[in-house]
Amino acid sequence: MPPQIIMPPDAGDLSALAEVLSERRGARVEIRSAERGEKRRLQELATENARLALSSEAAQSEQKRLRRIEALEELREALNLESLPIRIECFDISTAMGQDTVGSMVVFQDASPKKAHYRKFGIRESGGDPDDFAAMAEVISRRFARLSDGTGEDYDDSFAVTPNLVVIDGGKGQLSAALAAMQAYDLPRVAVIALAKRVEEVFVPGRPDPIVLDPHNPGLQLLQRIRDEAHRFAVGFHRQRRDARGFASIFDELQGVGPARRRALLRHFGSAEGVLNATQEELEGVPGVPAKTARQIYAQLHKAGRG
Repeated sequence: MPPQIIMPPDAGDLSALAEVLSERRGARVEIRSAERGEKRRLQELATENARLALSSEAAQSEQKRLRRIEALEELREALNLESLPIRIECFDISTAMGQDTVGSMVVFQDASPKKAHYRKFGIRESGGDPDDFAAMAEVISRRFARLSDGTGEDYDDSFAVTPNLVVIDGGKGQLSAALAAMQAYDLPRVAVIALAKRVEEVFVPGRPDPIVLDPHNPGLQLLQRIRDEAHRFAVGFHRQRRDARGFASIFDELQGVGPARRRALLRHFGSAEGVLNATQEELEGVPGVPAKTARQIYAQLHKAGRG
């Protein structure tokens, strides 16, 4: 904290600020305006720099806003939408060999992420096939079953608004599964498309051939960004489920480790792999796990050949 702060002459009464800053510094802080000389010149320079910074930030913000509008306009034209896709919801499925299958929903409002409305889905019906379209149908069905008028105990902001555009990560099969699931509900007109990763083809209902957009098209770039975000969100949730399952299966076999100590170990090391790679000394340092129990855990893991 500096001993002296120079302010513009029209800053008003700053005695309260000076008192707070003096308490923080532990010594007197003087706040005053400069009438002339070098300090007046420096204060004017700081004011001009602040004006330039604000102007630059405002210009950058306006450019970003215009780029978002351009992307939405390009999407409306390319996909022949009735209106601007103000709210876009994208869905993705993540699985590995048919295990721990999960789904994700990400939301973009005005072409920007609305992370408070992101949602995760643990797939309840297991078809045993990592390419099972039923997983996508289940996620879509559960999402639109929650479309609400704002009443009831199950009300959720993320599900209460009807999207202008639904984006499915996948090709014709995933698109067909999503459309079939949506037909079970009395929905207003919602545009639905699928974006395939291989050559970034856009599939739309009722059209046999995909739409191929220019890679530099702002609308396609927005779709790619949304799709990639849904994929990232789904993969992250899948890893959490997989790690939790692996952690549970490993510790089911260990003596002296109940639910509370499992949680303590996972919280401390972050994953089952972290526990397996821990030294005996590191295990003994876990809060909530007695040192004797930690040594037993280490001995059991290594005796089983997992260490």
